[in-house]
Amino acid sequence: MADVFIGYAKEDKNRAEQLAQILKAQGWSVWWDVYIPAGKTFDEVIEKALVEARCVVVLWSKASVTKHWVKTEAERGRKKNILVPVRLEEVAPPLAFELLQAAPLIGWHGEQSHPGLERLLQDIAAIVGPPPVQRDQASQKESLQKIQEPQDQKKQNLEPGSRKTDDFFSVIGKVVVPLAAVAIVAFIIMWFIQPESGNKEVIPQPPVEPAKTPAQAEKSGQAPIVTTGTTPQVGSVAKPAEPKTEKLKGLPAGQVASAPSFSLPKQMPIEITGKDGAPMVLVPAGEFTMGSNDGDADEKPERLVTLEAFLIDKYEVSTKLYAKFIQAIGRSQPDGWSQQVALVGSGDRPVVNVTWHDADAYCRHYGKRLPTEQEWEKAARGTDGRKYPWGNEEPSSRHALFNTTWNGYGTLAVVESYDSGKSPYGLYHMAGNVWEWTSSDYDNSTKVLRGGSWNSGPGNVRSAVRGRGQPMGRYAKDGFRCAQDAR
Repeated sequence: MADVFIGYAKEDKNRAEQLAQILKAQGWSVWWDVYIPAGKTFDEVIEKALVEARCVVVLWSKASVTKHWVKTEAERGRKKNILVPVRLEEVAPPLAFELLQAAPLIGWHGEQSHPGLERLLQDIAAIVGPPPVQRDQASQKESLQKIQEPQDQKKQNLEPGSRKTDDFFSVIGKVVVPLAAVAIVAFIIMWFIQPESGNKEVIPQPPVEPAKTPAQAEKSGQAPIVTTGTTPQVGSVAKPAEPKTEKLKGLPAGQVASAPSFSLPKQMPIEITGKDGAPMVLVPAGEFTMGSNDGDADEKPERLVTLEAFLIDKYEVSTKLYAKFIQAIGRSQPDGWSQQVALVGSGDRPVVNVTWHDADAYCRHYGKRLPTEQEWEKAARGTDGRKYPWGNEEPSSRHALFNTTWNGYGTLAVVESYDSGKSPYGLYHMAGNVWEWTSSDYDNSTKVLRGGSWNSGPGNVRSAVRGRGQPMGRYAKDGFRCAQDAR
């Protein structure tokens, strides 16, 4: 398995080799020179290398932007969220990649001093981790410090002017005197705390009740205990007990499985803060019911889907957070940007008029990704097969912003509003407000959108509803939130 796969046109082979040598010198393994073993085909070798690569670097040049294979390699990397585009020349990338920020190596011919090279190394490290050279240096530095500390202590003990006789009596004083003092104190303590027989009053203690689960606390009127913490690690996070899953297959038409209490999971998911400053919630691994037998054709059939644990943003990405992203990388502003920013003072609303590529670039910049539609649906409806994020109750104005008319960007709801519409994992606006981009393809030309928006009817804010949009489309009803692997 190679850490880095380099995709390039044969016209750029010399610069690809120079880059490969630099990456190898850092300690990363690199796949770049196509060697076809006997009995293998070009397709098989490339396919295997792309599957195994942890990062895909594609060199855009006047030659490579026209090459089918280079664009295919770039698309593979983009779908896995491991693509790092590089511009070798002043040329527009292929249409599907032109909105992705690229590392600037324009005019580079192998020199280590090029200003874009350091940025490229940082971008690669953000995906595959620091190169082994840096890790080894850090380890050596730590080991050197550990070795140096006792040497420094020994040096202090042998300073000129010290006498061996002084050292001898000093050791005696430091060892014998404290031991004698400890023995005397222990004797006194044992003398005074000897147990007395028959004259101690025993004070009865109230029985200790086991901690209540959120569902029990809800019934007793007490606030449930919410567990928070730092970034979870798979294998070290206690897996919350899954609520019983309603098996919805085979229900009569028009009948919805009921879940009387729709309580939150027995142990609330751990909440962390993402690199962009947005709170994220852990959705535990396990099964959930996806789809609906009573919905549109593309929602059928209902089926059980098993997912690994993942993290997902608690709120839709806001105008305020997106403004920091624009400032950080110089990305172009969405349509209506000045009007969106002007409303931040009266509440932070979701950023809109962002393309799928904008949303993808934002998430990748902060070490995240767009959620798959399977992840999005589980985060929205939990594991009990409910119809909406809040349960089976039909939507109302206290649950979500929907079925309304556009009256400027103030129409949008503040991302932290509508507490009554939260999902089982405590996520806001998983129904209404804005449609949310996912990483999933609806078909060959469109991406899946989920959740409905401010102008959706009640039937289109169900958790199983699937929308779709052109990746280059910009609409005032489309926004997004990010996800992240829980590892």
